[in-house]
Amino acid sequence: MEMFKDFSNIELAKLLGKLDMVKGQAGDMLFEQGDPGDSMYLIESGRVELFSQKQDGTRQSLASLQEGDTLGEMALLTNEPRSATAILAVESVLYYIDRETFDRLVVEQPQISSYFIRLLSQRLVSTNGQLQASKEAKAQWVLHELELLPTVLRDFLFACACLPNMRAGLLNHLFGVTIEGANQAYPALGRFIQQGVEQDSVQIRPEIARVMLDMLPLRYGEQKQQFWVGQALAYYQAQGDWAAVVEVHVARNAWEQALDAAAVAAGEVESEQIKAMGQAVLVGVAKRAETAGQEKATGRVGQAEQRGQAKMSGQVGQAEQRGQEKTSGQVGQAEQQGQEKATVQVGQAEQQRQMKATGRVMQVEKAEKAEKAEKAAEAALSESERQQRVIGRALRRCPDELLVARYAVLWAYVRYCVEHAPEAGLSIVEAALDQQGAAYSAQQLTTVYEWGADLCRKLGRKQLALEYLQLAESTALSGLGSPRQGEQSFGLAKQMLARSKSERLAAGAARLGDRSRWLGLAAVILAVASVLGFHMAEPVAGLSRHGMDFIGIGLAAVILWIVNIMPDYIVALGMAMLWVIGGLVPPEVALSGFASPTWLYMIFIMAMSAVITKSGFLYRFSLHALKRFPATYRGQLWGIVAGGIMLNPMIPSSSAKVSLGVPIAQTLSESMGFKARSHGAAGLGLTAMLFYGFTAPFVLTGSYTNVLAFGLVTNASPVNWIQWFIYALPAFIIFSAVLLAVILIMFRKTASSKPIAADVLDEQLRLLGPLTREERIAVTTVLSCIIMLVLQPLHGIDSAWVMLIGFAVLVISGVLDRKTISTGIDWTFLLFLGVAFSFSAAANELGLVEALSSFLGQHMGVFVTSPFFFLAAVIVLSFIVTLIVRDDPAVILLVTALLPLADQAGVHPWILVFVVLLSTDPFFFAYQSPTYLTAYYSSEGKAFSHRQGQKIAFVYGLAVLLLALLCVPYWQWLGLIH
Repeated sequence: MEMFKDFSNIELAKLLGKLDMVKGQAGDMLFEQGDPGDSMYLIESGRVELFSQKQDGTRQSLASLQEGDTLGEMALLTNEPRSATAILAVESVLYYIDRETFDRLVVEQPQISSYFIRLLSQRLVSTNGQLQASKEAKAQWVLHELELLPTVLRDFLFACACLPNMRAGLLNHLFGVTIEGANQAYPALGRFIQQGVEQDSVQIRPEIARVMLDMLPLRYGEQKQQFWVGQALAYYQAQGDWAAVVEVHVARNAWEQALDAAAVAAGEVESEQIKAMGQAVLVGVAKRAETAGQEKATGRVGQAEQRGQAKMSGQVGQAEQRGQEKTSGQVGQAEQQGQEKATVQVGQAEQQRQMKATGRVMQVEKAEKAEKAEKAAEAALSESERQQRVIGRALRRCPDELLVARYAVLWAYVRYCVEHAPEAGLSIVEAALDQQGAAYSAQQLTTVYEWGADLCRKLGRKQLALEYLQLAESTALSGLGSPRQGEQSFGLAKQMLARSKSERLAAGAARLGDRSRWLGLAAVILAVASVLGFHMAEPVAGLSRHGMDFIGIGLAAVILWIVNIMPDYIVALGMAMLWVIGGLVPPEVALSGFASPTWLYMIFIMAMSAVITKSGFLYRFSLHALKRFPATYRGQLWGIVAGGIMLNPMIPSSSAKVSLGVPIAQTLSESMGFKARSHGAAGLGLTAMLFYGFTAPFVLTGSYTNVLAFGLVTNASPVNWIQWFIYALPAFIIFSAVLLAVILIMFRKTASSKPIAADVLDEQLRLLGPLTREERIAVTTVLSCIIMLVLQPLHGIDSAWVMLIGFAVLVISGVLDRKTISTGIDWTFLLFLGVAFSFSAAANELGLVEALSSFLGQHMGVFVTSPFFFLAAVIVLSFIVTLIVRDDPAVILLVTALLPLADQAGVHPWILVFVVLLSTDPFFFAYQSPTYLTAYYSSEGKAFSHRQGQKIAFVYGLAVLLLALLCVPYWQWLGLIH
């Protein structure tokens, strides 16, 4: 065999032991076309036929292989399905080689690799030769068929090959023939042409068009194609068929000319629609006039007939009376007068009948004119719709950057997409906002947002449609201001849209599974079983009956939170309802969380967060922080760290901060020439994620969850802003040192191909412009509130009332309006939070805390013997819990359950809350952390990969464990651990 001719006898003997022999009879099938290509065969004796499968189910013979040939090797090499069917023609003996054996042979025997290289080269040459032969044969056939046609039809076919399609009017204009007449006279034309996309058009069959275009220069010269294209364009333009003009330019990839024609068409379409609507109005007016005319004419004729009859009767009666009273001479005179009057009256009646007939004729003529006008209006509308459809279909291949720069064309194209291609339409709307949004006027930008809303509704994306509508409304309002305010509004809207998108993707990725009907049903059954099971079970560990019911209801809520088949706040409110209905606690206890100052504090801090986010100050501040650091990789990395630290206390949302910081880091990495997910991009992106999002627990106002967690224990051990900061400061230093050291080591061989240009940051700041009045008021108010929180030990005013003052200033100044209050504050989260704050009050009311403390003290005494053991156990337990329960429910569950144990261990509640906050946001697995997922998707996965993020996740877990243990002496010194 050719494959093994370079093998020695020893090598052949070894090889034979690795092959499987296959024997078969005539008609046996080795493999079928489409089967997986996972093996090859060597023919020792016999013959194998190869066939291809046609669409009609019949087989076409391809080749016959003899002794010494191989088959199946191409599918094995390319890992593609079988391209042919192999059937034994006679009794045969073959050797079978599977993929594993083949891969091992290629590695062990270089001769086999050389053989397959030669084989592939030979087959490539053979295939090219066959293609060339086929092409030449096709050309000969086309040439022969063309010679049988008259000259005018030959010219017609070559012209068709130069154009995307040939309209009937153009065919008659250029060659003086019709499609129907040519087909009837020469049926052979059907081998060359086919029906075009439009009903009145034809086009050359694609396989023949390529051959004819190759023949065109030899037959007519180089300029003939340009001539026919020019003739077609001139004709279509004269006819006003701009859709056909666009098609011709698109077929030649002349996009600028195509867009110019589409721009004219957009104006033509609009004017035709206006004309059509005007004609429709005229038709309606004509119809109303016709109806009124009929009624009026009928009334006049009736009145005339009545008057004529009355007059005639009166005159006849008078004549009779006069005839009786007067002499015979007078009678004769009266008869003569009566005859004259009768003649006059008959003439008047005839004239009235003629007028009535004439009116009817005029009415018929009016009706015919109205019908013609109506048909003309319908024709105008249908023609404009046809052109819009054809142009829209042609422009689907247009590069986005060219299309979005032509607003009028974009307008017409999006209208087409709303009806025919909503996915493509939404894609071009996003491209328009990304590439040209800053250049659009407020009115144009509002329209683009409305397009986005329409397309999202068409696609069933209701939430995104609502967001587009909100952006349209805010942009329309901002359009009343200065151009600078319009640019700022666009930039902020773009950030909000990107943030919303990343948060939706993160929320989807955070689910443990799809929301199936069976999963939801199982969760509901388990929740009901939990409530009923604990209600019927005997009380244990000193719990009361109501205490058992409380645990059953709480466990049911946890099950529903895990599966996430309904919003968290609905589950929380349902839990409070069961407390009251079941008689566990009175309503004032079940809803006590809504009356706490901490709950009011959350309302005010959310309002300030909404104002700061809307103002764009965070983005501006981050750019200024980066500008103050060197334009190198390490310099900008330190700038990101500084920006994250400074912004951390100003915005109480980790997701909002990372959705701002990570895209900035990605922009910097692209400006430095780093590729997606490279060491440079990952270093900057992961640093932004950590210092914008995961440093939130180190300051009180860093996250809503901080307030939520400490609100569960704040009545027993209140901590103000400055105390929180002092308690957490050493931990923050350890945390930062560990993670920064690892990032710098992991990505130490990172050098940008170009330092970031200062022009990039300057241009971004220029687009933002100077601080607006709203930004100045918002920043001043927030900074003043933070200073007041820091100085709380001096003035003694509770944090809630400090934030109330700031809230009032923002409302009175008009910076915080009604719309921001209604949409910028997460009221559903506040509902959840109110019940969460009530949880600890209800647990105390039922004596659950004392019973749980006694139970844990008896069974987990080893963990309370040392604060080191206790904190390590809390961290490990939190990591495990977040595999199933995440985010705020995990914090509530752990703080409530471990608080009694912390008291026995002599650990201050703040330490427990702080460690739980750090430990319930790990990202060993991506779904565990909403903050991590938001960071990942805010850069569209370009900043870092999940594998890179997972490495940092283990370092994060180690850093949390290390800082908790190293800070024990410091916390003991402060008196937080006894």
